[in-house]
Amino acid sequence: MMMRSRISKLFGFLVIFSSLFQLGITAANTGSTKPQAYVTLLYGDEFLLGVRVLGKSIRDTGSKKDMVVLVSDGVSDYAKDLLQADGWIVEVISLLANPNQVRPKRFWGVYTKLKIFNMTKYSKVVYLDADTIVVKSIEDLFKCQKFCANLKHSERMNSGVMVVEPSDKIFKDMMSKITTLHSYTGGDQGFLNSYFTGFANAHVFEPNLSPEVMKSRPVPDMERLSTLYNADVGLYMLANKWMVEEKELRVIHYTLGPLKPWDWWTSWLLKPVDVWQLSGATQNVREQLQETLPGTGGGSNPNDDRVVKFLFLLPLLALVFCFYRSFTKMQKDFFVSTNSLCDNIRHVYYRFRSGGGLAYSAVGVSPTSIISSKEQEFVDTEDFSRILRSFCALFWPGIGSKVPLWSIKAKASVVHDRYIIDLVKVNIRHFPIGSHPPAYLGGLSILVCFTAALVSLGLAFSLVPRQVMPWTASAHAGALSTNSESFAYEAGKGHQRHVSACDAASWYYGLGMAFLAVTAPSLPCLFGITALFPRLGLMVAGGIILASFMTYSSEHLAIRAFLRGWEERDAPRTRIGNHSQLFNVGKGRYPIRLQNSYKVCASLSVEEPLTSTNSTNNLGFRNSEEIMAAEANLLVGTYNRAAVVVASGKGCTLYDVEGKEYLDMASGIAVNALGHGDEDWVNAVTQQANILTHVSNVYYSVPQLELAKRLVDGSFADRVFFCNSGTEANEAAIKFARKYQRFSHPDEKQPAAEFISFTNSFHGRTMGALALTSKEQYRLPFEPVMPGVSFLEYGNIEAAKEAIQRGKTAAVFVEPIQGEGGIYSATKEFLQSLRDACDAAGSLLVFDEVQCGLGRAGYLWAHEIYGVFPDIMTLAKPLAGGLPIGAVLMTEKVASAINYGDHGSTFAGSPLVCNAAVAVFDKVTKPGFLASVTKKGEYLKELLLQKLGGNKHVKEIRGTGLIVGVELDVSASPLVDACRNSGLLILTAGKGNVVRIVPPLVISEQELELGVNILSKCMSAIDEKSLQVNVTRLTVVKFTGILLCST
Repeated sequence: MMMRSRISKLFGFLVIFSSLFQLGITAANTGSTKPQAYVTLLYGDEFLLGVRVLGKSIRDTGSKKDMVVLVSDGVSDYAKDLLQADGWIVEVISLLANPNQVRPKRFWGVYTKLKIFNMTKYSKVVYLDADTIVVKSIEDLFKCQKFCANLKHSERMNSGVMVVEPSDKIFKDMMSKITTLHSYTGGDQGFLNSYFTGFANAHVFEPNLSPEVMKSRPVPDMERLSTLYNADVGLYMLANKWMVEEKELRVIHYTLGPLKPWDWWTSWLLKPVDVWQLSGATQNVREQLQETLPGTGGGSNPNDDRVVKFLFLLPLLALVFCFYRSFTKMQKDFFVSTNSLCDNIRHVYYRFRSGGGLAYSAVGVSPTSIISSKEQEFVDTEDFSRILRSFCALFWPGIGSKVPLWSIKAKASVVHDRYIIDLVKVNIRHFPIGSHPPAYLGGLSILVCFTAALVSLGLAFSLVPRQVMPWTASAHAGALSTNSESFAYEAGKGHQRHVSACDAASWYYGLGMAFLAVTAPSLPCLFGITALFPRLGLMVAGGIILASFMTYSSEHLAIRAFLRGWEERDAPRTRIGNHSQLFNVGKGRYPIRLQNSYKVCASLSVEEPLTSTNSTNNLGFRNSEEIMAAEANLLVGTYNRAAVVVASGKGCTLYDVEGKEYLDMASGIAVNALGHGDEDWVNAVTQQANILTHVSNVYYSVPQLELAKRLVDGSFADRVFFCNSGTEANEAAIKFARKYQRFSHPDEKQPAAEFISFTNSFHGRTMGALALTSKEQYRLPFEPVMPGVSFLEYGNIEAAKEAIQRGKTAAVFVEPIQGEGGIYSATKEFLQSLRDACDAAGSLLVFDEVQCGLGRAGYLWAHEIYGVFPDIMTLAKPLAGGLPIGAVLMTEKVASAINYGDHGSTFAGSPLVCNAAVAVFDKVTKPGFLASVTKKGEYLKELLLQKLGGNKHVKEIRGTGLIVGVELDVSASPLVDACRNSGLLILTAGKGNVVRIVPPLVISEQELELGVNILSKCMSAIDEKSLQVNVTRLTVVKFTGILLCST
């Protein structure tokens, strides 16, 4: 029994000993069990953004080590939550009081940094100030022994970046000496300089030494970090370059006290701030900050954002309010509530576009700006000079052409002798004798102006949040551009003055000062100057220019206001009513709205469309006949062109080389959705052309991604494939359908490979797409085409159900609205039956919306009318507004079958074309745009029914939105030719007996009326075989002139 007890005790001892031995082996194999960490310190919320950016920069280097932030009581709970959400370990500590009586105020809590020496749960910590940023991995700093820091000014340690081995013993020793050791800075940095004596003589930390060399050396107590680990921005600014290779930098330290990288004014002064926050810089770390809490993405602060939006919108709202009051008063005085704000802006625009300016003189005689009448009528004339004489005779009966003209500014050419004329009355200023301003007025106005500017600057620094980026406000709203006329007023007692709260001169000087105020600090950026002192010098130069302009403007405006007030000091406030007169110009009569005045002059504003009369060419052709003859010898004769050489276009109007005008209701075969020369489209194309036009699909490009996202977000699709045309899109859809069947049925030797199309269909002219096209005139000359295609009657539900078979039918191609086939619309029942049959057979349903998609039918996609959705949809014609593009939209089910190399295109998805398509898509999807297309489509069919409904040759008028067909019982070609000769472009469809009307989606109702009128009058060409019908077309030219007249 005793023996058993001894054996049991011995066995227990061995078990305990074995366990302890195993634990020792494990500890030896794993090394130190304590982790390592990056540490920073935060006293208050002011440096919160700096800590966030620092953390992001550390993580961007790939580091997985702990990030610890020591926060004091001054840090808000919101800041703590945000840092935790960013991945920081937040440790709350108490502040360590600064024992030095002589110190800068901002150093009141800096001794708290010494607490990093007491973080004994970590084997080693790398401390980084909150105003540093890591630009390259610094993991090698954890190889540094015991204590490492960087020297500044040859012998002084900088505590912004340190490597510390925490030790309770060292921390307690420091605490015992903080009241006795001298600090040359009055803070922690000076204390550490005194505590670590001999630091200036320590060896430089060499992280790349081999382990053998490191073992052969004694472990140092201190090591010095090179400039790579603590690059001082202050030293950079002195030399405008780093003291080491920039690409080798590890840590940048923003040491300049009032110029922290998050302060909005710092970006104008310090080039290295680009690394911290600017878009396009090497790091742009701030912009990449994620939204870990709502409203914090990109380093934003929800409270600051609200303040910025308020500060940005407040002056704009005040501006709109002032302008509205000014316009309301002007409207009551001059227009008797007949003009609208749009009319006023339009007249101001024409005046400035045509070269008009802001006329002003403090003393003497000059014309002011003009106020326009709303009436516009067509007027015939034989001699332009007669218009000028008629205006003079109107104001001064009996004088007529003898009235001297001081100046005439004209920009006009007479086309077909027709005009639209806006009469505008302008009064000549006249000041009474003895109305000289006081001598002190100029100096006082300058003083007030500069005081206001200084107060504004002070308010900017006090109200604008420091941590917003300089361009933040511009992202919140687009620029608001409004121009206001300065309004006429008469001199002399008893004459009414019409005062604007914001007249043109005030706008001119005010906007000038605002422009210079923005330009002055921006000059260094505009000229690419990075050095601090040249930047400051350039800003000072800009400031001097601004001050000079402010001096001139304030004095000028003050004297001007004084003279206006003097002139009207006794003027009655009653309003003089308007009255109209008539005068003859050539063969027409025109109502002129006038107002009695002391002295008057007149201005004409005549609108001119963009034409290309006498357009030049590099080949020296003189007319269209020569151009057509030359083409016959150069181009392959695949097109039966109409005898028109188009030279230019604007809106829904085209002009040939002879200057003849055409109303375009064909829009390049349903391509020009936005018409010709749309401003947004042109801007998108020209801007992208200046940046990047083509890179191929070997590389990524942003415009292609932007377009793809819009198409996916706005449709049933999950993926997009880009190509260059509608036929290419259908070819791709054929390949994708076959690849899908092979992918979905890998065990079948011959997966479904046949296709179904329909009568009157048109899917393209290349071999695959041609096989799906039912028109024999296109297909027969090139047979044999792709086999395995069956044609069914369009709309025949029973035939479709019977033909779509599992294991045989790969896909069904159908146009929801047939365009080339004769403008036939499917029914919901037909498309739904196709959807059901394809689902049952495992076949794909392909909608060809090359012509009817993207708004043409009044919906974004034509199939949305029916509520039936395909597996694949092909697009092309209107997508890029006239540039070549095609797109195949598909579900993820289909896209998952497509692999690298299955299909491709060199030119497809080019940045230039995709940016144009983005502009088209954005305009088509604007609120109200598609509803307007629907409304105009209904109006077009109503007009056609009114004008053509009783014609014996018209069988049917059909269509949806702005894709409309008029079916005749005879060939439509004579009618199309007659319309073209009369200035209307339309197309044929079907079997040549359908008039196809597919105007730009931006066409106006007035243009629709004009087009239908021409079409109606040309119907006689069907019987008379005439190719031209006389239709009155009114051509408008543009003239702007000012007549300054004196008696």
